[in-house]
Amino acid sequence: MNINSKFSVLFVALISTMVGFLIAAKSTFMSHSPYVIAEYIKDNEKICPVAFMLEVNDDLLVSINPLEQIPLASTFKLTLAVEYARQVGEKMLDPHATVSIDTLGKYYLPDTDGGAHLDWLEYVKENNMLKNNEIPISEVVKGMIMFSSNANTDFLMDHLGIDNINATIRALGLNGHSEIYPMCGSLTIANFINLHEKLSEEDLEKRMIEMTDREYIDQAIAIQNLMNTNSFPPEAKNATVVLNNFDIQQIWVDRFISATAKDYMHLLELINSRTYFNDVAQDELNHVLEYAVFNPSVRENLNHFGFKNGSINGVVTDARYAEDKEGNKIEIVLMMGDLEPEDYRIRAENPLSFRGGI
Repeated sequence: MNINSKFSVLFVALISTMVGFLIAAKSTFMSHSPYVIAEYIKDNEKICPVAFMLEVNDDLLVSINPLEQIPLASTFKLTLAVEYARQVGEKMLDPHATVSIDTLGKYYLPDTDGGAHLDWLEYVKENNMLKNNEIPISEVVKGMIMFSSNANTDFLMDHLGIDNINATIRALGLNGHSEIYPMCGSLTIANFINLHEKLSEEDLEKRMIEMTDREYIDQAIAIQNLMNTNSFPPEAKNATVVLNNFDIQQIWVDRFISATAKDYMHLLELINSRTYFNDVAQDELNHVLEYAVFNPSVRENLNHFGFKNGSINGVVTDARYAEDKEGNKIEIVLMMGDLEPEDYRIRAENPLSFRGGI
């Protein structure tokens, strides 16, 4: 795959930040050569879930397993940002309306998000964003995107409406996308069942496996409803079962919200076109997704740059878009699942790039 030289700055900027995420997440494959992502995709595209798509100026240059449905990790949070912007654009929601930090805390599960929510709280306090212990909804959305706070995510699911989010996913034509449901609710299903039924580990695993998708999703939503009213049992909120039992954790991963690379390429195309959403909605999307543009080194080369990525056990996903100073546009989607533990680690000191060919 060769990229025309006029796209080189744009391409390298996006790929470099993608690689930076993979290193920070301790997530993959680049410990031997700068081409190892491409090599991994070529070696594994037919034997395990891996998908990669690259588009430049509406020209699809690479498409590998675009219809493979893979767990999304936190990349699915892009759909909540889109629904938020849609509601702002249709004057259903005031982005400056505030929410109490304590309200967000109802959804916080310790030790389940890599410190994301606590890091976000520290950030908003350091930047004096709180007023009377409240924060604007727009900053809650940014906290979900920028820090990947699961507590913010589940609050927004309740605030925006899960049914509204799923309806927008369908309206956007994301046909391979599974139903959205609460993250924190799903993380505590095993604890909640165990609290009431006192099952052995083996019986609990069997119970979780035998749940239908509908039962699983409904249970996650029921738990969120308890969290909404502070009625969820504190002893079940620590998510110890899923944290300490690998088999239960794998069930959670296998049932995670999923989609195809084609779905997220289409979503990025709509966002990066800046013509699909009305002006108010697009401005709000720019605000919550393109925080990296405020970095001088990014702003020097790009007019627009937004992304979301995620990693959970054995899964790495990344979706990003950009527009350079000449108006050239690029969208990239990378999704990998069922990674072996040795592929899920990386020597962070190795400097890497992803300029090779696929």
